[in-house]
Amino acid sequence: MDDGERDRPVESPAEGKDKKTAKQDRRRVQAAGRQLDRAQRRHRQGIDRINREIESVRQARKLASLWGGNCCLFEDRVEIGRARFPLDDPHLHVEVAASGNGDRTKVHLTLSSSAGVKTVSLPGRQESAARTYAAAIRQAVASYEEVHRNKAATIRRLEADAAHAEADVQDIQTARTALFDEETRTGLTYTPVRWKLRAIGAAAATLAILATIGALSEPETETSTASSSQSATVTPTTTTAKITTARTTAPATTAPSTAQARPTTTKAEPRTPKTTPKPTSRRAEPSKSPKAKPTEPKQPKIAYEHLTQREWALIARDPDSHIGEAIVVYGVVTQADSITGAQTIRADIGGVKDTPDYFGYSNYPTNTIVTSDKVDLGELVEDDIFRARVIVMGSQQYETTLGGYLTVPTIEMKRGWRIGHQPD
Repeated sequence: MDDGERDRPVESPAEGKDKKTAKQDRRRVQAAGRQLDRAQRRHRQGIDRINREIESVRQARKLASLWGGNCCLFEDRVEIGRARFPLDDPHLHVEVAASGNGDRTKVHLTLSSSAGVKTVSLPGRQESAARTYAAAIRQAVASYEEVHRNKAATIRRLEADAAHAEADVQDIQTARTALFDEETRTGLTYTPVRWKLRAIGAAAATLAILATIGALSEPETETSTASSSQSATVTPTTTTAKITTARTTAPATTAPSTAQARPTTTKAEPRTPKTTPKPTSRRAEPSKSPKAKPTEPKQPKIAYEHLTQREWALIARDPDSHIGEAIVVYGVVTQADSITGAQTIRADIGGVKDTPDYFGYSNYPTNTIVTSDKVDLGELVEDDIFRARVIVMGSQQYETTLGGYLTVPTIEMKRGWRIGHQPD
């Protein structure tokens, strides 16, 4: 046995068994960590899905509509314009009556409750639709208790499922804590795959940045090297020329002077790069370029003012006195169809963003005409909620579906953002 084999440690069977056991423990810890990650992710997704279902059940569905969407029946209320009539009101009553004859026939839909009375007059051709709408209201009132009882039961069931899922998540967190304790006790570590990917990505980004810095610094090094080589070449040429001039003025012309002149000719050739006109012409090009055309003065930026609800009420009361004012408004689209066109909509507007009610509906006070020549209003549809920077254009009169005329404020949208949609 040589000295190398004598000095090499001999591994005992017990040590080999310990290494194998440690490897098995490491694999077990890694498998347990991956299983906990998958289970936690699955339960979180389940909780999010249950919460979305609860919100969907709590929202009141729209059951019927009339008069271009101005009369809407929901599972818990009736809306006519801005008036709301809850279906659980014991004094709620709906009637449909017709008056006149021939082309002048009118249909009157009257809704009364303890909160007040509201009557809508419709053309005679909508009598059938009005009676169908009234029948839907009566049916919704009759089934109100049952519908809300079923909703409450569904919400309780979903909340119980969410509570069980949260308890499962807590159990997973407890198991994760126990796994970390075992890692600390045994010296084993579990690194999730996402952490490894983040580390690899960070290393790759660092290498890319270093490579970019190196690539940017290379041209400067080459330029400095070239300049130093040119200076080194010019210096001997100048010296040799002086020596040659001194020797040519000597009275005797000998062979050594001729031999000395030959190196002068060969060393003078490198002076050519020094007189290359390329750098000079490049620097001179900007002076020869024509003068830039004078640009038009920039338009000053418009400062759009944020309003209070009272300030907007003053503008809506007399919009002709506020023409040209730049303001920020919020609103919900009430009409966006082929009648209004792609550059005009009708919306309920307010000066302050309205907080949706329990059922997710926003209520803005002023019926307004919105126009624009810069924003494509064709992207907005009925019940879209938006925020906009606008210019007050005054007032405008339009004909309603009942044959009457309304005078409403008019604003021009310069920029807008869609921030939501009314629930269906």
